[in-house]
Amino acid sequence: MEPLTVVAHEIRNPLAAIRNALNILAVAETPPHRVEQVRLMIERQLMHITRVVDLLVSSSQSQAIERRRKCIDLSSVLRLAAEACGPKIRARHQKLTVTLADVPMSVKGDTTSLTQVFVNLLDNAAKFSREGEEIELSSTVIDRDVVVRVQDSGVGIAEGRLPDALSIRPQDFEGQQDGGLGIGLVLVRRIVELHGGTIEAFSAGEAQGSTFIVRIPLS
Repeated sequence: MEPLTVVAHEIRNPLAAIRNALNILAVAETPPHRVEQVRLMIERQLMHITRVVDLLVSSSQSQAIERRRKCIDLSSVLRLAAEACGPKIRARHQKLTVTLADVPMSVKGDTTSLTQVFVNLLDNAAKFSREGEEIELSSTVIDRDVVVRVQDSGVGIAEGRLPDALSIRPQDFEGQQDGGLGIGLVLVRRIVELHGGTIEAFSAGEAQGSTFIVRIPLS
């Protein structure tokens, strides 16, 4: 079955459910408790649609990354990401400290997608940290890997959610105002894996900050 056919099939049922839900909400005498049930159902169906689209984007992205991979200096990627996130971080009166390894960090990769990885991690660090707090971006070479660390002292990750911080679980994001954290991190993990690397999330708990560690093999 063609990918677009699969996507159409996966989206059709949620869209039908949302359409029926809107019909229910259009009835003036719908009781409040029923309205809340319908609202939650719409949220679940929208998250399902988001997941399907995300997987489609991931599939097409993997083909593009494979075509564009070449030997690059990861230091330049990290500087690009820091520069891109600089205005947002400064606007929140936060401080970004960048400490890069003083040895070559040559990897086989795609500059655009790897920059997206670290922009996403820095953007999340800024978004979930309070004004005036510090964000750290550092890199080192350990064995045959480049190890990049993005650390903040923000809201942190609850102990129960830490194992799934890099996975899509729609129920984890119900009722949250910003579900983009999970969806974005899934794409980050996918891009890192396409470069033969890994990403891990660490946190001591809520309000204890977060640390994301990316490992990418040297070329």
